[in-house]
Amino acid sequence: MPPKAQIREVDGIKYKLTIKDVMELHLRVDKDGNISVSANKFYSLQEIDKFVSSNADKIKKYIDKMAVQAERCLFPPVISDGSEFYFLGEKRRISLTEKPDSSLVGDTLYLSKTAEKTLEIAFRKWVSSQATEILFKNVNMVYKNFEKYSVPYPQIAIKPLKSQWGNCQPATGKITLNLFLLEAPPECIYYVVVHEFSHFLHPNHSKYFWGVVSQFVPDYKANRKILREYPTM
Repeated sequence: MPPKAQIREVDGIKYKLTIKDVMELHLRVDKDGNISVSANKFYSLQEIDKFVSSNADKIKKYIDKMAVQAERCLFPPVISDGSEFYFLGEKRRISLTEKPDSSLVGDTLYLSKTAEKTLEIAFRKWVSSQATEILFKNVNMVYKNFEKYSVPYPQIAIKPLKSQWGNCQPATGKITLNLFLLEAPPECIYYVVVHEFSHFLHPNHSKYFWGVVSQFVPDYKANRKILREYPTM
């Protein structure tokens, strides 16, 4: 019997194999491109290698997707002069300034290095202000279309969400929007807000729900496709 955990390689694909009490083979690729496989003791190593090899195209596609998402992140790994980040669907660059206020001019964010104790705090403060302004602007625009359905103005929360761009709780009248929506193009932000408001009419993803969404965003499928190129956190 093979050891409970080992590193294997097949067709140039390196993966971590863990033997555990599972019914079927399970393959997982994390956001850093690390591949892991879980299998029970009755699978031979040859069968497991063949399983990994047969999924080579899917693995590559997912890793390529993660690479694109890593580049299109709202928060750069390091906040410094010259750091790049994505905002409203475009790559932006940070330039440090002695001015007391941070401001975006074209594709350059002039980040104040004197207003806060650290650059990280200054950048997060700027992001927070943009989130409030941009996301609430979209909420107010969309709400005008839903007033006629007697939808009450919802309670709005903005915060990072692990795997969603937004969610709606019709019973409590609350919509939560992902802070990382600021990465995406404006039309995608508008679509997400429409999507969540539509749940007040249909708390599901039925054809009736999508019918409401398409009234206000006819090309919503294109927006959903674009959003897959951006990380939710």
